[in-house]
Amino acid sequence: VLFRSREAKEGGMIKRILRRILPAGVYGVGKARLKRFRVRRQLLKPKIGEDAMRRILADELRLVRGDIVFVHSSVDALNLDFPFFKLLGMLREVVGAEGTLLFPASQLTERPETWLAGGQVFDLKRSPTSMGLLAEWARRQRGSERSMHPTHSVVAQGPLAVELLGEHHWSPAPCGVHSPYYKMLEKGGVVVGLGVDADVLTMVHCVEDVLGGRFPVQTRRSELYSARVLDMEGHESLVKTVIGHPRMRFRRMLDFMACHIDGRVCRRLQVEGVPFYRVEDKPLYESMMTLAQRGVTIYWRSIHRQSPFETILSYMAEKLEAR
Repeated sequence: VLFRSREAKEGGMIKRILRRILPAGVYGVGKARLKRFRVRRQLLKPKIGEDAMRRILADELRLVRGDIVFVHSSVDALNLDFPFFKLLGMLREVVGAEGTLLFPASQLTERPETWLAGGQVFDLKRSPTSMGLLAEWARRQRGSERSMHPTHSVVAQGPLAVELLGEHHWSPAPCGVHSPYYKMLEKGGVVVGLGVDADVLTMVHCVEDVLGGRFPVQTRRSELYSARVLDMEGHESLVKTVIGHPRMRFRRMLDFMACHIDGRVCRRLQVEGVPFYRVEDKPLYESMMTLAQRGVTIYWRSIHRQSPFETILSYMAEKLEAR
């Protein structure tokens, strides 16, 4: 197992610097070429077959019948040698009819402020998710449910789908106590990453939304926004939400996991160069809550509320996000 937290951190810093100093056109061309290079490099790696994927799900990620599983994924990174849509069937098979699967289902492709300012409508039935092929395929399945939150919607399949999703729009906090991210941890759920590392893990924001002003970092903007949402029957509602502040970009997720979280709570691995992880929801939440109360978070200390650098770094984050 090879962890790349330092490389990821350095790469992220270089990306921010280049994005800041290069003209937008030059940066865009370079980014496109880098993406093509990564795709070509990925194609040279050994592909993961159906039997291998079944072993990963059962033996490495330890999924069993009846599990409640939130799935983050990147189909491109998985480098499968079988059609991606079969992966959903494998997940359904391993958790059984009594298990529940959840997937991120946000429709956003831009900053939420921009989307909200445009007065657009989030249509649960027709708005595609921007969270990848597997999540979109799950959304399209008969019997799938989708939560009404306008920025952090979730799709679910299984007997607990309605219970986990039904209150998501009740509170402006997208990862608060009414969200499926929080409700999962109450029921002993797990989160897995398929083709992604543990820096792709939305439930870490539950601690922030539960603690609110007591969390060491102000991670949400202070404004309350309203969004137009159409439910599955086509009825329109106005849903209130807060949104994340750009300063949230200044975080060290993988370093935090490696330094502060037990490997039995967050298990990270690589198979054929492809990252996977399994997180135990409740133990991770409890650990993060204890650490937050001691001032230890996934975020740089320089953006904590009492830091003299918080104002300038927040300003920088706003400028970087605007590029």
